[in-house]
Amino acid sequence: MPTPSGHTATTTPEAGEDGTSAPGAAGVQTQHQSSAPEEAAASDALSARDVYLLTTTETGGRVAVPGLALTVDQLGLTVFKPDGTVAAVLAWEQLTGLAAAARTRTPAGRDAVVMEASTTSKRTHRFVVPTEDPAAFEAALAELASRRQQRRRTSPVLVGILLAVIGAAVAVLILAGIGTVKF
Repeated sequence: MPTPSGHTATTTPEAGEDGTSAPGAAGVQTQHQSSAPEEAAASDALSARDVYLLTTTETGGRVAVPGLALTVDQLGLTVFKPDGTVAAVLAWEQLTGLAAAARTRTPAGRDAVVMEASTTSKRTHRFVVPTEDPAAFEAALAELASRRQQRRRTSPVLVGILLAVIGAAVAVLILAGIGTVKF
């Protein structure tokens, strides 16, 4: 079912009844499809269900909010409420980091990975993602994040223009210093 952000909230046809697409990856699936036709070839996605959001209470206690789902794809990170509606979308432009921070267990005792999403507003959102294969989840997340970071690198044309402007400014300052150009 497409969401307003363009993500697909349902599992892929090859996924099992529990939403997995590979043995040992309970609750986590990797998709190789896109809701944007122009990016279909480069749009691997990582989806997980039964995710917990780690947060703190007003009194400083820690709480794990259960029943969420998430998708990391070409649009960024989308978090879904238990009823399948979109709770939040963090576009790649809003993310300064997306990484597996640690291994842990869910409150129900399943193996899990703590995923951290750092934003440009200096906030870090932490999720506990259940998985039977933490290493595979960590590797898939690292690949998606690094591929996106490579796309975000500064354009070589922009760097060239910036160097030309700096070079021109230095030349003018040198000419002004030796008296050829007067201000």
